[in-house]
Amino acid sequence: MNMNFKDFLDFFKLPPHTLFALALGTGLVLFLPDSVISKLYLLNFRNNCGWIISLIFIISFTLLVTILVVKIGKKLYDKILYRKLKKKRIKYLKELDKVKTQTIKEFLREEDQTLSLNYNNGVTQQLLHMYVIQMAGNTQPTYVELDNSMPIVYFLQPWVSKLIDEDEELKTKFYGRKGK
Repeated sequence: MNMNFKDFLDFFKLPPHTLFALALGTGLVLFLPDSVISKLYLLNFRNNCGWIISLIFIISFTLLVTILVVKIGKKLYDKILYRKLKKKRIKYLKELDKVKTQTIKEFLREEDQTLSLNYNNGVTQQLLHMYVIQMAGNTQPTYVELDNSMPIVYFLQPWVSKLIDEDEELKTKFYGRKGK
């Protein structure tokens, strides 16, 4: 059995379910009582190759714990980022000027929350840039009317109406009263 360093490193790339199976199997071989191991005819194997089994168990178990810690850490980090983003979005909506507020009110009045807006309008571009509105479908500004306007259908992003419905101050600002 000739094993090089590259083969050893490939062990670290195994998927978690394989690492779990290795940790469970080697753990059972290591920690089951001798009476059970002898019934499985693994007593000589455990006595002769115990250090290899122990090494595989320690490495696979450590990798599993590391993967678990990293996944939990990433979930917590994502939750923290989402909370910060939500606070910034609420602050942005509360500080909107009258023109942008009126535009969002028009979206909220529509049943499907879509409107045809001028693509060249600064308010449209600012709301588009801040991801408050989005072009509906794969529409591209191709038609220019006589007054140099390019009407495109936009929809209000779902997070906007959700935040407005969750915050009383925003409800008052956009609906003029508490709630719809």
